[in-house]
Amino acid sequence: MPEHSWRSVIRSFKITEEPAEPKKPSAISDALNAIYSDMEEQMKSSLGTKVKIARKTEDKGKIEIEYYSRDELERIYDILRNHAAVK
Repeated sequence: MPEHSWRSVIRSFKITEEPAEPKKPSAISDALNAIYSDMEEQMKSSLGTKVKIARKTEDKGKIEIEYYSRDELERIYDILRNHAAVK
């Protein structure tokens, strides 16, 4: 019986494996992606720095705001604080 390396076993598995049909994104997820992308761009514009919205689920996630110095952090903090005070 010939010895098989793990690479040859994986290669043979991939050859015999049927290709999975790629999932098509739904119209709802396309619309949500567009909304979140627009929100991200508006926040970048308002804060003047890189902003990323990372969604965990449809309703939950986190917002990452980058800053590159203490002065920039204070500037971003002031923008957020002043915006909250206006509402």
